[in-house]
Amino acid sequence: MSRILLQTASFCLLALLTLTGTPAIAAEITPFAGYRLGGNFNDDDNDETVKIEDAKNWGLIIGLDEGPTTQYEFLFSQQSSRLNGSADPASPRNFDLDTNYFHIGGTRFWREEHIVPFISGGLGLTYMSPGLSGIDSETRLSLSLGGGFKWYATDQLGLRFEV
Repeated sequence: MSRILLQTASFCLLALLTLTGTPAIAAEITPFAGYRLGGNFNDDDNDETVKIEDAKNWGLIIGLDEGPTTQYEFLFSQQSSRLNGSADPASPRNFDLDTNYFHIGGTRFWREEHIVPFISGGLGLTYMSPGLSGIDSETRLSLSLGGGFKWYATDQLGLRFEV
């Protein structure tokens, strides 16, 4: 599994660098940690609601300047959560679920002095890996939309706040 993740991440980053034509040295690198809401969906096989638990996530965003107010971005994010398909905690329909996101997108920002508001979006792949034998991992297309602001303490160091 880790080989597949590494290959996918390498492909996405290579595609981003190829599309932008920007050298990797000019990258803005943003490691992050956060909290992602899980959500619910309906299991069509038995018409029951399945819940993915809210959980912490972490990842990395690499941004490459496209112009004075836009950046191309590569995002990798990982979340370890739990899927609850039954009210019975011992049910085999309840299991750990790792979700990995690989997105290529962009950010539009408005430069201020130390606070930079932005909107962002991306398109990519979501790789879901259940922690239960007999259930296959799946890769699906996904999209992301967000917004927030960057606060720069210096020209080289800042914090990114995003929803």
